[in-house]
Amino acid sequence: MAPFPVEHLSHHSRIQGGAHSEATLMTIPREVRNRILEEVLLHPMIALPELNNVGDLLKERIEIPPQGLKAWTTKDAKFPHSPCRIHPIFLVNRQLNEEASATAELLPPNYILDVILFQEVYLLPTWIVMPKLIQSADTLTCNFRIAGSCEGPVQGYSRFGGGDGAGPISWIIYSLFERFIYYGPWWTAAGREAEHKLFIMRQLEVNIMTPPGLLPESSGPPQSSGNPHRGKNKDATVLSPMYLFDFIRQYFWTLLNMQNNWANYGHLLYENIGRIVFKLDGEVKSDIDMAEVLDDYEDADLEFKSFAQCHNDARVRD
Repeated sequence: MAPFPVEHLSHHSRIQGGAHSEATLMTIPREVRNRILEEVLLHPMIALPELNNVGDLLKERIEIPPQGLKAWTTKDAKFPHSPCRIHPIFLVNRQLNEEASATAELLPPNYILDVILFQEVYLLPTWIVMPKLIQSADTLTCNFRIAGSCEGPVQGYSRFGGGDGAGPISWIIYSLFERFIYYGPWWTAAGREAEHKLFIMRQLEVNIMTPPGLLPESSGPPQSSGNPHRGKNKDATVLSPMYLFDFIRQYFWTLLNMQNNWANYGHLLYENIGRIVFKLDGEVKSDIDMAEVLDDYEDADLEFKSFAQCHNDARVRD
């Protein structure tokens, strides 16, 4: 969307208000105000959480009960006390509330979710852009950012390691999307479960972001797992963005494998997401058209991997 030319506002104020008055948001023409409201609603509601203050942010977060989710573990996903904030523009006055609501109805429902992976253990989701609250999205962009480092195995088991089904971090990632599909941006049930409509996305974008200033030699495979390569580089104290990218992408393919009980979990993705796009620092690397995968499910060329293969294939690329 092209920004509205400021010089047009100045010209209009000279015509309408004369030299003795200045234009305000409520006195400019409605069509101009609508354009401004569009820009406001599509602009981030809050600043991105600072990666060097995630420890303090974690203390402010809460755990939400599973509420019927199928993910094996959910406790290390930490949510804000008020996960779904109303945009401040709706609170200015009644007129702006009505006009902003009308403008929001015309905007594409594109959401941006910031997810910090802290110390290879915790997921901290924060809504950044949410133009309106409905039960569908044209595009949900989920930006994964990496913060902190891990000194070794956590809580007696490997976050990225495999067990019966999948490693803990895998289920926490799944629980995040499962919770969103079931409960939308609110993350939690409000009322009887039968009254809830599942959240539908035309496109889910999973974007793995490299921490600012991270040197290639400073990142590597997870320290929290039993990965045999983790001692290869003693200076690699931060989880490699490429490793996380490969891991999440392979894990999604594992969920879409309708064999070995994965249908109990993958069906939720098939039924509520049209396409999944995988990005690394904003660059598209691959995508999954869910309808095509279902159509070609019995095609011999399709390769479905077990979780063990998913874990082993997530290697740092030279």
